[in-house]
Amino acid sequence: MKEQEIKLLTSFRRELHRYPELSGEENETAKKVLSFLERTNPTTVNSGIGGHGLVVVYDSGQPGPSIGFRCELDALPIVERNSFDHKSENTSISHKCGHDGHMAIVAGVGLYCKENPVRRGKLTLIFQPAEETGYGAQSMLNDPKLENFLPKQLFALHNVPGFETGAVICKKDVACPASEGLIFSLEGKTSHAGQPEKGNNPAPVIAAIQLKAQQLHDEHWQSQNRTKITTVMMNLGGRAFGVNPGKGSVAFTQRSDSNDELAVVKAELISFAKEKCKIAGLALSLEESDPFKAVVNDPETFTAIQWAAVSQGLAFEVAETPFPWSEDFGRFSEVTSTGFFGLGAGLASPELHHDTYDFPDELIPVGIGMFLELGKGLWA
Repeated sequence: MKEQEIKLLTSFRRELHRYPELSGEENETAKKVLSFLERTNPTTVNSGIGGHGLVVVYDSGQPGPSIGFRCELDALPIVERNSFDHKSENTSISHKCGHDGHMAIVAGVGLYCKENPVRRGKLTLIFQPAEETGYGAQSMLNDPKLENFLPKQLFALHNVPGFETGAVICKKDVACPASEGLIFSLEGKTSHAGQPEKGNNPAPVIAAIQLKAQQLHDEHWQSQNRTKITTVMMNLGGRAFGVNPGKGSVAFTQRSDSNDELAVVKAELISFAKEKCKIAGLALSLEESDPFKAVVNDPETFTAIQWAAVSQGLAFEVAETPFPWSEDFGRFSEVTSTGFFGLGAGLASPELHHDTYDFPDELIPVGIGMFLELGKGLWA
């Protein structure tokens, strides 16, 4: 792309960084993206899909490939600890996962289409809301407006600290694990701490559930699917030494390379909790949160990603294990052919979700180059 176009996209990325919005609240972000892409003469623009999602289509009207590129609109509830000019203006919200950079890259593909119209097939750009919570992709898929625009091949990327800047990292088959949050809330009966026999303190059952979770973790972590359970919260009573508490909770994050194994482990933990609560006379309520499906690279899309990197002279690394974090791209893996890869953000880069993280602007042309190479059949 031309130098002035890269400067425009860099400025756009920094504008997005200055005004981040949380999952499900990306109204102004979507407006900024829409305003930027209107100059590129898209065939069709659909907004408000599954919340604030956008789908921008460039249709040649001729037979050919159906290819899409997807990025995320949302930011995180993290206070930014940077001092540069494009620092977040929203005190408690910031782009600490690089979604601002992902949007700039996908918008760059649209900008390329302004001077280079699609000649064969159809290109679809998807700007997804609520990625961080795991609800955005399914919300878009549940929206009938997306049905006619879902491409046959859909690609996405993510910046990855700890790798050489601009290197391409890709994993065959499962690229990111499935995960889900579980909150167990138990209720018994409060009493005076001097008369615990007159109450029903859920502490022993909470402890039993936590130990069962650890047992399941130990049993499954070494499995082929690397299933694990992390205790993320425990709550019982407070600084009141005269009170025998009657309510408490414990929460976990489950993660696995297999959607099926995650479901099996989840069911076993829930069944255990229900039985223990029944025996102890405790009421149990369960809240499920932040559900992510595993991201899967089809053999064809993996090969295409590898070739796209090598043909541009980029360093390419085949990952032996999936990325450790989940990604709400997995819902798309269930309905179409998907390809997901990482772009190295630098060996000394702060980690994702760190309060000083900032997407490296030098990755913008690299990401655009990868997407254009993956979609080159559209311009053949």
